[in-house]
Amino acid sequence: MTIRGQQRVDSALIDPAACGSSEVRSVPGKIESLAEWLDARPRVLLIALMAVYASVSLTIGFFKPLWHDELITYDLASMPSVSEMLRGIRLIDLNPPVLYLLDYVALRVPGAHFNDHLVWLAARLPSILGGLLASAGLFALMRRRVGALYAFALVCVYWNTPFFTYVVEDRPYALVSGLIVMLICVWDRAVQAGRSLVWVALTLALGLALMGGHFMSGIVLVAFIAATVVSGASRGRLDLLLLISYILPFSIPVAYFAKISGYQSIVFPFDFQPTWFGLPVEYALLLGHSVLILGVLLAVYMVMGLFPHAPALARASESGASSRALTTTRAELVLLVGILLQPAMVVVAIMQIHGAFFLRYGLPGCIPIAILTTVFIYSLFHGAKYAALITVLAAAMVPLFFLGHAVADWRVDMPGSHAGRFEAGDYHTIEPDLPFVAASGLTYVEMNHREPADFLDRVYYLTDTEAAIRYAHATLFEHEDTVRQMFHYPARVEALQAFAAKHPRFLVLGTENYPEDWLLRKLMADGEDVRLVGIFKTTYKDKHLYQVTIRQK
Repeated sequence: MTIRGQQRVDSALIDPAACGSSEVRSVPGKIESLAEWLDARPRVLLIALMAVYASVSLTIGFFKPLWHDELITYDLASMPSVSEMLRGIRLIDLNPPVLYLLDYVALRVPGAHFNDHLVWLAARLPSILGGLLASAGLFALMRRRVGALYAFALVCVYWNTPFFTYVVEDRPYALVSGLIVMLICVWDRAVQAGRSLVWVALTLALGLALMGGHFMSGIVLVAFIAATVVSGASRGRLDLLLLISYILPFSIPVAYFAKISGYQSIVFPFDFQPTWFGLPVEYALLLGHSVLILGVLLAVYMVMGLFPHAPALARASESGASSRALTTTRAELVLLVGILLQPAMVVVAIMQIHGAFFLRYGLPGCIPIAILTTVFIYSLFHGAKYAALITVLAAAMVPLFFLGHAVADWRVDMPGSHAGRFEAGDYHTIEPDLPFVAASGLTYVEMNHREPADFLDRVYYLTDTEAAIRYAHATLFEHEDTVRQMFHYPARVEALQAFAAKHPRFLVLGTENYPEDWLLRKLMADGEDVRLVGIFKTTYKDKHLYQVTIRQK
């Protein structure tokens, strides 16, 4: 509620120092006036936020082809019935079913299969919705604490973390992020005295959806349990009903225990296995462009001479609307730190089973990173609104700079003397009578969705578990025949030894040093004749085409 321009202050994260005094010059004052004008229009800011989000996410989702992991999700969701889909999930994927159920519905929306682009977009709708929930939820949560413009800036900072990458990916990570933010909003109400049981019911529903989206969410739920215990202890009474609502979702991984145990039988490349030394790097990557945004922000302040006027600008608006004292409770601090530690806890858990860690597994950590970054700016500039305005501009400038730089510096990494050019021609026309082998399971799956049927008649993926372990320490794609049969892929899967006995000459599209790929290294170690035919523009990770001749032993 707003009374004469001064809003009620809710608990938040940091209590900034009291503002000093300083004379406000005309330029900083005008900037602050513009920022105050925007801050007073939260609905306009929210509409702008959603418009930008929708235009970017829907455009990327429409034009970007589905890659391997997304195609597995798509193929499962495209199965004839829910029961068949659920059986398939337990055979070839490691995730619980919430995303697949949502995809099952999205892919059956009328018109979703009108063309490939609409199929890609429909498959990504659950993730796009998850990103929308995360963005709108953070805006609503922080608006009550720091005002609309700072809440707008927070969401912009959040989009500059790796979070936005997964908004347009048909996997559960953005959906999980959205559910976490919603759960934070509900927790904020559920721990209040005199709360309605509706908030407990919402907590249980969101907790089940969260755990049903990805098992890594269990670590986040532990943070909510800890925060609820601390909140109850501060009032001298534990909230058992709320605690039970956070504990019940753990029944889902218990039901999936056999599948989770099967995860440990997969051998992952050493390059993908996390280490203690790599943990700081993972957090640095989760920061995204946040540090650069702060750098741009401080540079603008110094150039414009705004920083010395922050305390005065914070008091300049009517009735001190710009100056808000932020406080935090122990429970809020525990929740924030618990979610921030989620990537580290995931790394520790994966290290125990020698599994693979990818940055997306730590995506929940981007939520507290964005909050802390924005609250730091708020505290540093004493709540002056112009700081939020310039943060928004910096958050827009940094990714545009990197996009322009990437386009200007675009090149294909090519080995040795072949660096600097693509071979002319089309890899489809090279030795058309020879079998064409995809060295990577990633490429094999993508080819089955992108290549014409006549070309797929000559495409193979080869298996050899012993060689996969020896040369790549990776067995994730040694069961591609199960995938092929389940989804009726036209390209074939065959054991290397049986294939080589029938085809002494064949082509291989592969990348020699990619961690999960073993075939080229195996062929070279065996002394087979492996010659680079050319380097081609493809839609796959693999660009190098080799001709292989099996030598007579």
